[in-house]
Amino acid sequence: MKKAFNEFLRRLTFERQLGITVALGILFLALFSTLVGSWLSNERVRLNLLEQGQRITENLARQSALALIYASADNAEEAVNATMAFPGVVSVEIRDASQRILLTRGSADPAEFPAAIERAERGQTAAVLEAESRDAWRFAAPVYTQPSAESPFNVQTAAPELLGHVSVVMSKAALAQTTTDIFVANLATSFSFALLFLFLLRFLTNHMTRPLNQLSASMARAESGEFNVRAEMSGPKDIADMAHAFNSMMAVLEERKLDLLMLNETLEHRVADEAAKNREKDHLLIQQSRLAAIGEMIGNIAHQWRQPINTLTLLLANIKDAYEFNELDKDSLDRMVKEGQMIIQRMSTTIDDFRNFFRPNKEKSCFSVNEVVADVLRILEAAFRNSGIAILVKGDENAVMAYGYRNEYSQVLINVLVNAKDVLQERKVADACVHITISCRDALSEVDVEDNAGGIPDDVLPKIFDPYFTTKEKGTGIGLYMSKMIIENNMDGRIAACNTGDGARLSIVVPSCGTEPA
Repeated sequence: MKKAFNEFLRRLTFERQLGITVALGILFLALFSTLVGSWLSNERVRLNLLEQGQRITENLARQSALALIYASADNAEEAVNATMAFPGVVSVEIRDASQRILLTRGSADPAEFPAAIERAERGQTAAVLEAESRDAWRFAAPVYTQPSAESPFNVQTAAPELLGHVSVVMSKAALAQTTTDIFVANLATSFSFALLFLFLLRFLTNHMTRPLNQLSASMARAESGEFNVRAEMSGPKDIADMAHAFNSMMAVLEERKLDLLMLNETLEHRVADEAAKNREKDHLLIQQSRLAAIGEMIGNIAHQWRQPINTLTLLLANIKDAYEFNELDKDSLDRMVKEGQMIIQRMSTTIDDFRNFFRPNKEKSCFSVNEVVADVLRILEAAFRNSGIAILVKGDENAVMAYGYRNEYSQVLINVLVNAKDVLQERKVADACVHITISCRDALSEVDVEDNAGGIPDDVLPKIFDPYFTTKEKGTGIGLYMSKMIIENNMDGRIAACNTGDGARLSIVVPSCGTEPA
């Protein structure tokens, strides 16, 4: 709510805000003065009506004594008629001392009033407000015997005797009408003066804010990009000072803009040169990463081919021995040739596997993370086996699918696993082992590679993905950097490393299949 109110004020000009504030203040003052004046007038009218009701009731009480003495309603008719003739009187009632009704006149409903209060004490002659409802008042007064003329034969004066009570009900309609008339009159008067004052204030505000509006218009022209804008230094001193400061600022801005235009003319050439240099650096970095990976793959090919070559060597020696001992017949020759062809076929398949890893994918596609891990392990298993490092794979029963570039993803896995192998070899860890965990959650596929090499030093951990940073004697420092670029820039994933109890864990997270854009 506060934010919306501030936004509303921001859209208004200073002149409009000043006008609204003063107008609301004047209107509020007019309304407040109307309410206060009406309330005071209403109280005065109410007191007058209450006083009038008491006098009417007291007069009726004095004129009803004879009727109560003789228990004759006819004797009170004239007094009751005179009382009913007063404005606002709606009901009259006369009761004797036993509360029996002697005479009643009018239309007041007794249910409108609460139960009657205790009647006046003996000796009290003044009328009182006995009860009050939403629409009327009920006044009551006691009726006593009138004191007789003094007689020389009376030893003591007799006390007045209570004859009964009279009650008069007066309507509040006159009070309500008078209150409404007073409120309307006060409201009309107050708002008339308020409108007159607002017109005068509007004239004065326009006169005072005209220089400020002119300065604001000049600022708007400058904001739109217009040159050589100058504000007129007129009006009050503070506004004239603001105009002078604006003119000085515009002069400085125009001078700096000219300098900026001259700078921009040469900046485009410098930016183009720097971009070309950066592209060249990136190209060289990619090439270095690819050459390093190829070198690593050649080493793995050597590991993969060592056993088949040894087998072929033994096979050729067997053929030679069989020939020398005249044991080489057609069946044995066919069998050994077939076995040699199978070994050569496996070696050719290995070449195809390595070649596929370096064939770039042109478009993103869905692929099985489980299959990629299996392909990578098929290439690296000989190198890990010769290094005495065990590999344990744990994954979901269902295949985990990822979305991205399969071959680049494979290169990242190779970089991570080769780094783990090198660290385990360098630190000569007993019972060296690498755990690979494949999982999928929250539409993300994840591969965790964890070793038991003791972890990464705390001062090294934040830097392992930096370009050219390495702790290896012959390392290039670009393998993990390129892995980070592939996962985060090309496949919208993330790659992170942390230490565990026995070693380090490197997590590769990419979107799973089904999250690709439509």
